[in-house]
Amino acid sequence: MRPHEIIADKALSLGFHQVGFSRVAVFENLREIFEARDFLEMEIKDSQKRIDPWSHFPGGGTFVVLGMSYPLYGIPPLHGDRVRVSASLVPDYHLVLREKLEELLDFVITELGGEGRTFVDVEGLDDRQVAFRSGLGFYGKNTQIISPYLGSNFNIGYLVLSLELDYQSPVITGDCRDCTRCVEACPTGALPGDYTLTAQKCLSYLTQKKDLSPQEASWLNRCVYGCDICQRVCPYNSISSQSIEHVFTREDFEALSQRQYKKKYGHRDFSFRGVKIIRRNIDLALGNSGSETE
Repeated sequence: MRPHEIIADKALSLGFHQVGFSRVAVFENLREIFEARDFLEMEIKDSQKRIDPWSHFPGGGTFVVLGMSYPLYGIPPLHGDRVRVSASLVPDYHLVLREKLEELLDFVITELGGEGRTFVDVEGLDDRQVAFRSGLGFYGKNTQIISPYLGSNFNIGYLVLSLELDYQSPVITGDCRDCTRCVEACPTGALPGDYTLTAQKCLSYLTQKKDLSPQEASWLNRCVYGCDICQRVCPYNSISSQSIEHVFTREDFEALSQRQYKKKYGHRDFSFRGVKIIRRNIDLALGNSGSETE
């Protein structure tokens, strides 16, 4: 087997659902975008770190990019003080993917030599550009990478290896054609339909933001962390049967200290934000009496 086949075979055995490869390079096509960007409050604000893999791992030669899908469960009725968080992998995908990536990296070093580093979202490099260049999918109007095999409801993790593998996954070209489901479904108008996102209006961001204007607060609905509306209407995705795994009540968070919150929910992705922000979002959502449709 060729080196990339050895790696891909191991990655799939670890539970990843898609694997891609590309040569490491600076994302010059994104330089002007990030240099002019009005960064969100939780983003890494160093534009070079957003586009330059070598600023994270000098000497990197190859991206090994992995996709792991997660279910879009059907939403049960949200009556009374019931709220939900957006669809996600449980436990938190940062924890799941990091553990599997570390195991894959150890395997690669043992079998093929070299060095490497794992990446899962928080490092600041543009993950979607890495995935696109490595053949996992194409950019959709929801600005997510849409895989022909997984849809857009998958998490991205990757390795940067010092090895220079003699393989490049074919880049997937595609577009959403005349489909505007996500554009029409976005409650804040954050998706103009030109394959860009007005990030400051995205509900996923607003549920994580520390301070909200009255207008921003009015947009909150019963999804109190993240937003998956654009994914639920995408024809590349499918909705699973209903589940209460992502449904909570005000009481679940009401009396918790930050320490108790981390102990109880530290394995969930929403624990990234403090319990005060989650409680604020619940109060606003229930006050707005928002509703959603799939």
